[in-house]
Amino acid sequence: MNSVKHSRGMVTAELAISIMAATIVAALLAWSIGLVATQARCEEIAARVARFESRGDEESAEKARANAPEGADVQVTEYPDRVQVSVTKDAYFGRFGPVALKAVAVVPKEG
Repeated sequence: MNSVKHSRGMVTAELAISIMAATIVAALLAWSIGLVATQARCEEIAARVARFESRGDEESAEKARANAPEGADVQVTEYPDRVQVSVTKDAYFGRFGPVALKAVAVVPKEG
């Protein structure tokens, strides 16, 4: 009878540890999905800003910059024949990080 009580306690402890592990894995998975979404957003903003800058449409470029993810850095470099836009953002998960996200778009100048 003593061994039965001991076994029940082991199952409870194992179950508690597996639930915690599953929770941590789920949180990291959700964070990873968020990173992918933020990377896609950075790529979209880089492309939009580059397209507007190549046309000389400063007003639309500023509106596109305003839609960048919070804390993102948008850098525009103009060359004689093209415009390059870099969007960078550091992502954190509590004490983990930073994970550097970067998107670059290069568009030939129009006109």
